[in-house]
Amino acid sequence: MTSAPPIVAYSGGISGLKSTAVGIVESAAAASRLDISRLDSAVYPGAAGTSSSSSSSSSSQQGGGGAGGGERKNLRPLADSPRVKAYQEHLHSTHKSVLASVGAAEESSLVYSYGFLANSACASLTAQQAKNLESQPGVGQVVRAKGRVRAFTTYTPKYMKMGKAWSGVGGKGRAGEDVIIGVIDSGIWPEHPSFSDKGYGPVPRRWKGACTGLRKCNRKVIGARYFLKGYEAEYGPLAPGEYRSARDAGGHGTWCAGAAAGNSDVTLTEQDGTPIGSASGMAPRGRVAVYKALWYNASEGYGHDCDIFAAVDQAVADGVDVLSMSIGSGEDTYFGDLHLLRAMQAGVFVATAAGNDGPPPNAEKRNTFRTLSNAAPFYLTVAASSTDDDWVFFSRSAQSTQVNATSLPAAAAAAQPKQLSNPMMAPFSSAGPPLKPSKPPSDSPALTNDILKPDITAPGISRVAAAPGGTIKQAWYSSKSGTSMSTPQLAGIAALIIEKYPNWSPSAVKSAIMTTATVMNRQGGCIQDSLGVKASPWNYGSGHLNAPKILNPGLIYDVGFAGYTNFLAGLNMEKARQAFGDSASLVPIQPWNLNQPNICVSQLSTVVTVTRRVTSVAWHARTYKLRLGSMPDVAVEVSPKKFTILPWQSMTFSVTLTPKKGTKIFSFGSLAWVDGVHWVRTSIAAQPMVAL
Repeated sequence: MTSAPPIVAYSGGISGLKSTAVGIVESAAAASRLDISRLDSAVYPGAAGTSSSSSSSSSSQQGGGGAGGGERKNLRPLADSPRVKAYQEHLHSTHKSVLASVGAAEESSLVYSYGFLANSACASLTAQQAKNLESQPGVGQVVRAKGRVRAFTTYTPKYMKMGKAWSGVGGKGRAGEDVIIGVIDSGIWPEHPSFSDKGYGPVPRRWKGACTGLRKCNRKVIGARYFLKGYEAEYGPLAPGEYRSARDAGGHGTWCAGAAAGNSDVTLTEQDGTPIGSASGMAPRGRVAVYKALWYNASEGYGHDCDIFAAVDQAVADGVDVLSMSIGSGEDTYFGDLHLLRAMQAGVFVATAAGNDGPPPNAEKRNTFRTLSNAAPFYLTVAASSTDDDWVFFSRSAQSTQVNATSLPAAAAAAQPKQLSNPMMAPFSSAGPPLKPSKPPSDSPALTNDILKPDITAPGISRVAAAPGGTIKQAWYSSKSGTSMSTPQLAGIAALIIEKYPNWSPSAVKSAIMTTATVMNRQGGCIQDSLGVKASPWNYGSGHLNAPKILNPGLIYDVGFAGYTNFLAGLNMEKARQAFGDSASLVPIQPWNLNQPNICVSQLSTVVTVTRRVTSVAWHARTYKLRLGSMPDVAVEVSPKKFTILPWQSMTFSVTLTPKKGTKIFSFGSLAWVDGVHWVRTSIAAQPMVAL
């Protein structure tokens, strides 16, 4: 990574190269008042026209959101504008020059030259060349790419009561209309009826992508690209049967695209044509853009960091609104995910998978062992849980036989012989905390247990969706389990919120999903894990997705780009300066003071006061009262306990945590702001080390 800013952050200063910095605003509240007519339409395609502060034509019952409706404005730099292309070429030339200075001038040495989200490159170097590169002027850091990134592998809309969510955006026939969902995965089977473009209008004008990975795209699948330079450089030629294109060989990408934005009421069939039911994505009218960066080898999908990074960089440049990424490499530093932070800065919502490594089978060890992937706070991390209709599918020749599975695997069945209390956590769903609680924070200055992850859980056991094969008249399906399955559903959910409130920031969308979630199962008890034990926020974050509530959150916790950079500076100022430049206005904060929709303080050995700022997205003035859940071993004091707030007004409250007993294990509680219509819930976790 070199020190000059990427395209989304370059504000000028180099002779002959004009500013390309992103025109996105810092908060959802500011977006509601943004006059984008002052921006240069040659660089920002969304700037043509008048103010973006459009309002929804219909208000929600007593609540709703203050900034909704209208066309989504693309305030990202236009990838094909002359000034962007000029700066991109400048960065590319710099990358080649720096590599040449350490003896890597061959064209084959430079695998990828990135520029949109990060001024960095992926190169094939010897160990000595890499060492020499670190000392070159202008080079921020040199990191060895982790070669292997892996995939985490009809009833769902009904179970999640999607009808109520769809009605908030004009019904199922308009749900996700023209929101562009990028799926970074193993490709797509474009002939599947889930991706038919019958009844679709023109592709959104803001779309700048291409169809280079398929023979033909359509008005549903509007873009397709593939990335394999990193994979082939590391592992050699593709396996037999894999397609050297964006076509899907393994089925993972097709499934995820269908779950996120597959057309509604598609009749799924066995391979002999026997219908088995209908399917729908969460945002059935969303547009799909495919970025193939996972390649199948021995029936498993793997990718390379360099290819994944290139796919993200290209997707944001193309104009996606949402990214679905059911993949993970077990990254052990937030700084390894800065491309996703830059995507957030550009206004792109990112949904990622928590992982399928599961918590330890021993219940006593479940608070002391890390299995979580994708732990950074600037994207949504999704866990997996059950529904009322869980099935186990056994392969039998070319068909799948479904067997009623009212019990989970043997260990769970032995622990819970009674009827399942759905939703319950999937046994494979990875859990936090990111670090062992006994490990001092200083041992890993780029990762902390003060960020509660995962963020949310959703159905992920034996979910049915589109599969490769078949034709436009024959919709084959497959059943898959994993956080890979829950993640694209949340990408589709985010698309619905973006459709309703097109100028909300990604963190506002994330907040709406999290604060409206539920921690209760369908039987009225608490969500349990696969052993029948009460689950914790380290399993499910804020709780299970509560789709009927997502479009009417009442209050949101918003975080701008500066909030995240200050958070990273608080963890490691040296790394933050390397990432954002010495001139960056970095104001370090404690990790628990990042304005997240939840609160977590590890190593609580003294009184800690946490601050949070909420913004009203209701149509009218609302008065909220505090509802505080009990928290064992920690005293919790909130101030104020009541407030009245106007639309788009913000207010700050404080939460003081005092350890009462030095258990050295995490204690959990919650607070909620309640006004008679909204229940804005925040999970609280703290690890008391001493008694005060």
